[in-house]
Amino acid sequence: MESQNVKVVIANREYNLRVAPNDAPLLEKAAAALRQRIQNKQERMRIYDKQDLLAMVAFDMVVEELAARERLDALCQKMIALEQLIPELS
Repeated sequence: MESQNVKVVIANREYNLRVAPNDAPLLEKAAAALRQRIQNKQERMRIYDKQDLLAMVAFDMVVEELAARERLDALCQKMIALEQLIPELS
């Protein structure tokens, strides 16, 4: 499988990643989003230590992911309940 090198900058550090060509745009977009979150957190909380910033941003992202999973699970349960109300067409 083909791969390409992608350079991403996170917390003022450059990382060279070897990825599939079709994954490169997504990784660059993710790195840009992460840089933006770090900058926003730094401005809001006046935290300047990069490790602290990364830890806080990672924590925020995990909380958001867990909340999104809970919302998705609740939606799936509602869909299952609705499907049970619909008579089968046979």
